[in-house]
Amino acid sequence: MSWTEGYVEVNYTSGFYGELSPLKLGLATLIKSIQPPDSSREFTYCELACGQGLTTNILAATYPHAQFYANDFNPSHIATARDLAAKAGMNNILFFDDSFEEFLERDLPQFDFISLHGTYSWISAKNRQAIVDFMRRNLKVGGLVYISYNALPGWSAAMPMQALMLRHGQHSSEPILTRIEQALNFTGELLEANASYFVQNPILKSRYERLKEQNRYYLAHEYFNQEWNSFYFDEVAKELEDAKLKYVGSAHINDHIDAVNLSPAAQ
Repeated sequence: MSWTEGYVEVNYTSGFYGELSPLKLGLATLIKSIQPPDSSREFTYCELACGQGLTTNILAATYPHAQFYANDFNPSHIATARDLAAKAGMNNILFFDDSFEEFLERDLPQFDFISLHGTYSWISAKNRQAIVDFMRRNLKVGGLVYISYNALPGWSAAMPMQALMLRHGQHSSEPILTRIEQALNFTGELLEANASYFVQNPILKSRYERLKEQNRYYLAHEYFNQEWNSFYFDEVAKELEDAKLKYVGSAHINDHIDAVNLSPAAQ
């Protein structure tokens, strides 16, 4: 894996993602009448593409009886993650600045939980296959996988806007953060000029307004990634079949409540 493959010029944002919690994943599984791994006992957990490692570190502190492993190809991310773990005095977590293929070759334990937040949409087909191979090799029977990605049809209206900003940035030699501002300004000018794309998709105005307020380091990865992809659910499910995985349900608990999400007629 080359350094430029699936990576941009700046680090990713640091944040905690509650959906990766074993307890929350367990609840989502129990809702579907499936027994999850018991997180009250010793267990093993792996986060792929952990970024700066905040989520993994918080989970390791929450579950001192468990062993945590995480990788990210960006050495700066891993240095930050290791520093946080050292300052917290945690000895139940290991971080690796490996590519997915390198991580696949390590002598690692079998995992009760494997998680991957967002990155599946930002990498090449080759790296997605390495992830599937890792899951097939390293997930315990009965283990849980959390994976998030840019899903269709939800992303369909915004895909041309993402492509517009990415291609606008490709025509500039400025640093990535400057290119982001230039692309946002250009997109805003088209919106104000009532370009037909925005007229036909009025929901994009509110999406653009939210984009202007978001962290530029997040936008660098979400909108300016050279390997950006979005998927229909069945496409991801088919890829994960190679790891002998079957879909359980959404990690967002409210998604399981029909009365919240569906009209009486739809139910």
